[in-house]
Order: sequence, then C-alpha cells, then structure tokens
Amino acid sequence: MVRYFYSNRAFTSHIIDPSKVKKLGFEEDTIIDLVIVCMPSAIIGARLYYVLFNWSYYQGDIMKMINIRGGGLAIHGGVLAGVLAGWIYTRIKN
Repeated sequence: MVRYFYSNRAFTSHIIDPSKVKKLGFEEDTIIDLVIVCMPSAIIGARLYYVLFNWSYYQGDIMKMINIRGGGLAIHGGVLAGVLAGWIYTRIKN
C-alpha cells in the first residue's frame, strides 16, 4: 500500500500543479517524459536491489525474483535506479 501511495504521489503532484514546472523553466512534456522513465526504473531498481541482498533466498528461482506481490522492494535501489535513469534521460534529451 505504501508503494502505491508514493508512486501516485510522485506522478499526481506533477499533474496537479504544472505551474511550478514552468516557473522552474522546464517544459511540461519533458517532466512528464522524465516521470514515465524514472518511475518504472525505480520500481525495477528497488526489486533488483532487494533480490541481490537476499540472493540466498532467490537463487535459482526466477519466478520468485520477478514476483513483487510477495513483498521485497528496497528504497535504496529505487532511488539509485530512478536517479540514474533520470540522469541518462536528461543526457540523451540534451
């Protein structure tokens, strides 16, 4: 439930107040694209980080690795992957 709250908060906070985006000097479409790139990357990164640190449990069972419904996302991996994806996106965009 918490994961759902944070992902929706990040996405809807941009949609509710696009005037803040324009005040910072960005185009609204660029920010939407950035969110579309960063959100899935953060979820995948959070799962990868969790699986790597619990490798003894997940070793050899790919279905357990993919199944996020059973729990297991690490915020550290999500932040790292999201920031990395955002950085790569901005380098490619510019």
